[in-house]
Amino acid sequence: MIVANERKPDRYFGIYRMEFQKAEIESYVDGLFRLISERDERVEENLNLLIHDLRRLSGAIYHAAEEAKGFLAARDLDPLGVRLNNVTAAQAMLAIRTDILDFQKDTTLPFNETEIPVYRRVDKVVRCFTPLANKSYIRLSIQGSSFSSVVGPNLFEIIPYILIDNAVKYSPQNAEVRVLIEDKSGETRFSVNSIGPVIEEAEREHIFDKSFRGKNAINSGRPGSGIGLFLARALVARFGGTITLQQSERRQLVGETTMTDVTFTVAIPNTTVST
Repeated sequence: MIVANERKPDRYFGIYRMEFQKAEIESYVDGLFRLISERDERVEENLNLLIHDLRRLSGAIYHAAEEAKGFLAARDLDPLGVRLNNVTAAQAMLAIRTDILDFQKDTTLPFNETEIPVYRRVDKVVRCFTPLANKSYIRLSIQGSSFSSVVGPNLFEIIPYILIDNAVKYSPQNAEVRVLIEDKSGETRFSVNSIGPVIEEAEREHIFDKSFRGKNAINSGRPGSGIGLFLARALVARFGGTITLQQSERRQLVGETTMTDVTFTVAIPNTTVST
């Protein structure tokens, strides 16, 4: 009897320990399921945004091609040229969007480096977005010049694509999106200026974080995943450059969104003069 009584606490301790471990395991599994659920929601959101982009570009190509066929049948060649340019622009945007998907998989993967003429590549992206900007009653322009090249992955167009896409997406109707390019002090710089959602002071250090969106961007009702600026900064870093934000202190209310004058500037060391 004495021996049995001495063993009883050991048995109870073992049961208690098993119950404790069971609770720990259940808590861990619950946490794991929550993480998987949150990840699935983010994946689904990104997939929905991708589908939206692809449908938009596919629709732009289809409608421009149909209009071009009509102008061709009527032998009206001037509008035909415009519509064919729109087809080319939409196809180029689709190619850049595909590059973004490749880069998004792993921003550290090695890519072949090449000399890239900055002005030509930025101008190409501006021309790609011009039909979309016109449709949204937004004036998109490019100013300045650059005769320099930079060296880095042959994905450079992703950077102006993301910045101009954001600018056009958030700009109110009849606004202007201005792109400025210049060579200065061994660097090639380009900036994108527009009217956009205010980035609050507490948000500034997070705007390039993955999946982060400011409260005013969310309030605007525009779709977004918070991945664009993260990818832009990662790619700028691959070129040895920097990306910075400036915004005006002046505020204006557009609908329910607080907006201001916003400028993103990319500065990349240039190595050669393009010809």
